Amino acid sequence: MSFTVISRPPTLIVTGHSIAIASRLIPSSSFKTAASREEQLDALLEAQWIALGVRIIKTTPFNYAGEPGATSIHLVWRMAVLHAMTIATWNWNTTRVEVEDNYVSVGRAMEGLRQITADQAAAYVTSSLPA
Repeated sequence: MSFTVISRPPTLIVTGHSIAIASRLIPSSSFKTAASREEQLDALLEAQWIALGVRIIKTTPFNYAGEPGATSIHLVWRMAVLHAMTIATWNWNTTRVEVEDNYVSVGRAMEGLRQITADQAAAYVTSSLPA
């Protein structure tokens, strides 16, 4: 086998997916009334229209009866029932402007949830989005 055969790049290199993520932890207090639940639903539906990739994940330690301060988990994370995320993906040949638009889009998609949960929740995944 010659060096040129083993050093030639493959025709397809898979490196994973390029993805922009914005998220919001949604606290239990957001589900206390029918009106607040409807407000959450409206915000999530709006996010879906903007970012076309909403995920609702129930992986918080909400039901864990641990002692506050016993771990490094922030109190807001313990009060959160859900973790809502918006995503946008792009191809390897996407322009810089299109990539920037994806980040703006996922950030805008979370705006409704940010407004509703402003005093009670936090962003979790992406620190690259403006506060």
